[in-house]
Amino acid sequence: MANLQPLIFANGWALPWMSQYNPETAVFVDAARNAGGIMIGGVIRENVTNVETTWRWLPVELWAQVCQIPFKSSVRYFDPNTGTWTTQTMYKSNTTAEGKLMDFNTGRLKGWFNCRIAFITV
Repeated sequence: MANLQPLIFANGWALPWMSQYNPETAVFVDAARNAGGIMIGGVIRENVTNVETTWRWLPVELWAQVCQIPFKSSVRYFDPNTGTWTTQTMYKSNTTAEGKLMDFNTGRLKGWFNCRIAFITV
């Protein structure tokens, strides 16, 4: 099996290969209708990126490393809009994980399911 290149790096650290990789680019617009019913609006900010990643399962130690990524980081990610790598300063979203995987022989926690983190353009 070929080595899969990571799709996202935070401060130079390669995040583990993820189950889902969902980059999104948005444009923020302030818009409303005037008294004549005509839509009037203006672009507030363009090219705001949100890169959401999910792992179906991660071992405890690896998920802990992901959670330790600083709130504001230099993030390098593969941008599907350009087909190239992009580096931006981004904020880390809340980290979430569901359930847990226990080793019933030792009683120790082995891992987490549906681990999720996102990075959003500063």
